[in-house]
Amino acid sequence: MEPLIRTEEVGFRYNHRWVIRGIDMALHRGELVGLIGPNGSGKTTLLRCLGRILNPQAGRIFWGGRPFSAYSRRETARRIALVSQETSAVFAPSVLEAVLMGRHPYLKRFQFEGTKDLLLARKAMAWTDVAHLQGRRLTELSSGERQRVYMARALCQEPELLLLDEPTAFLDIQHQVGIMDLIYRLNAEQGLTILIASHDINLMAQYCRRILLIREGRLEGEGTPEAVIRKETIGRVFATEVLVDENPLTRTPRITLMGERERNGLRLP
Repeated sequence: MEPLIRTEEVGFRYNHRWVIRGIDMALHRGELVGLIGPNGSGKTTLLRCLGRILNPQAGRIFWGGRPFSAYSRRETARRIALVSQETSAVFAPSVLEAVLMGRHPYLKRFQFEGTKDLLLARKAMAWTDVAHLQGRRLTELSSGERQRVYMARALCQEPELLLLDEPTAFLDIQHQVGIMDLIYRLNAEQGLTILIASHDINLMAQYCRRILLIREGRLEGEGTPEAVIRKETIGRVFATEVLVDENPLTRTPRITLMGERERNGLRLP
């Protein structure tokens, strides 16, 4: 079966430094995939290339077997939604106004949202549990609430592929689990294809069926969590010693960081 999206030797550089190089990967319809790697390894740049925010300077990206160049920017925006890491809002639309921004790829210049757009926005807000906040300003919300609003905006685009860049960053553990449960439901119940870039290896192992491991701009591993999240591999890629065992509830890999005291055989107080 033809992948939903695939890359062929994709590379991107800032000035003279290649941030990603020789990326060959594919996502199939209905997958939930985690992208892990150290800081500066190219996760965000790869997502921005897949979302067509950045144009690769090497290689090609294919959607449904056709190169990106065969599609207009508007057509791509109707198929792919990218939720970036949360940043401070520079203006303060209401939640409903923010979610309706997801309909822009479907509207002509100077065209206002119609009944269908409002219905889709309300459906997206219901899915992400922010409907009760629709009259509030983004600046009045907590980080967890804003993250759900950004997810609702992405769903309002009616995408086939959802790209998420560190969706649980800056959230406490309650909201981390809430966001990951939402992502899981979107994949399981709506069949939405999702790629998540994250530093949280344990969350990716717990929720994702496949893991991509990136280091210094190149893919270092790909496969099930059990195949990729191994003591030697994680220790080498992240340049730190870890213990890998099994989560007793999910039976997925679980890492524990090994600090100096643990490496010396001392117990923490």
